[in-house]
Order: sequence, then C-alpha cells, then structure tokens
Amino acid sequence: KASNVRDFAFASSRKFIWDAQGYRKGGTDVMAMSYYPKEGNPLWERYSTQAIVHTIEQYNKYAFDYPYPIAISVNGPVGGMEYPMISFNGPRPTKDKKTGELTYSRRTKYGLIGVIIHEVGHNYFPMIVNSDERQWTWMDEGLNSFLEYLSERAWEEDFPDTRGDPRAIVDYMRSKNQVPVMTNSESVLQRGNNAYAKPATALIVLRETVLGRELFDFAFREYAQRWKFKRPTP
Repeated sequence: KASNVRDFAFASSRKFIWDAQGYRKGGTDVMAMSYYPKEGNPLWERYSTQAIVHTIEQYNKYAFDYPYPIAISVNGPVGGMEYPMISFNGPRPTKDKKTGELTYSRRTKYGLIGVIIHEVGHNYFPMIVNSDERQWTWMDEGLNSFLEYLSERAWEEDFPDTRGDPRAIVDYMRSKNQVPVMTNSESVLQRGNNAYAKPATALIVLRETVLGRELFDFAFREYAQRWKFKRPTP
C-alpha cells in the first residue's frame, strides 16, 4: 500500500527468483526487490538489487527522500520501462552454445546497472514530480538522465559514457536536423538526443561551469521538493 501513486503495473511468474534488501535513511524506509528467472544469473543476483539501493541513495541526495515502501526491478522482455515502485529491465547474460555457460560482457553489465538507475530514477521524475511527459518530455527524461549521469559516476568513476557528457553531444549540436527542446514529444526529431541528452547535458554544464555545484544543487533540490506530488509545467 502506498499513497500518492499515479499509475500501476505488476509482474507475475512461477519462474521468478526473489532477491531483496532493505534501505533506511532519513525519511526513506524501503525494501528494494528484484525478480528474475535463473537465466538472469549470474548478472542479476550481483547487480540488480544493489543498483536499486544505489539509485535511491543518490537521488535522495539531489531531490527528496524516496517516499514509497518498495522499489522493484523485474527482468522481462522490455528493455527498460518505469512505473511507480516497479520497473522492467531487459539485459541478461548469454548462453555459450558449446558449454551452456551463462556469461555477460562489460557492456551488458553496465547496461543493466544503467537502465536500472534510469528506470528506478523515474520514480522521482515524473512519478512524484508529476510532469506531463507527453507534452514536455525533457522534464522527465532530461532531468532523469541528468541524475542518472551523476548516479552512474557515483557508482564508478569511469562508468561508460551515457547521456550527459558534453563531448558526447557535439555532433548532434552541430547538426541541422534539430528541433527545440520544448517540442511536443509527438513531433520531436531524434527523441533520444533532444529529450534525454540535450537537457541532461545543459544541466551538467549549468552545474559544473555556470552556477557551481553548491548553488545548483540547492536550487534543484528546492524545485524537486516544492513540486513533488504536484504537476509542474515549463
């Protein structure tokens, strides 16, 4: 049972392994849980629940204390999709055709950690800070990608580059086939760059170069706390 929940999803399978870890700090008292079939191991048992806890710990620093009693990561056929308190994440090991051994690449490992951080992070934006993601996609995907970037570097300093690094968006920013960030998501071109990467990078530049971390973090946290369970618009 949880209060102030805007959407609902569930998962069910007799094949699920259930892994859980509690996290309690400040106003957060949450059970982080992962559900996955045996085909998800050894990857999921090592990183899924750990990545949930890490996400909540990091996002709490920059936004507000996670208010819900649970946070779930489910391995299924969806690459990555978010709902309040539950997310669906796709990466899993591959089976060696000769030996039958399940192994995973570096890319798959960081792909799983990254997608869990991103999808669990969506609890904050737009599930709690309840923006209209169809109309203003950058307000959930952009803000969430920004916090994902900070959280991935808190996981590991050399976490493989994802959206947020200014160098990674140079070619896009030089290209002619662009639309403004404020474009409705039904009409946006290059949605990944426009709705995720451009606003995330802008926030990184604002934090690291223009305002400085202390002032930026104060302002961002103020925004998040002021608008939680409300419906901000640009």
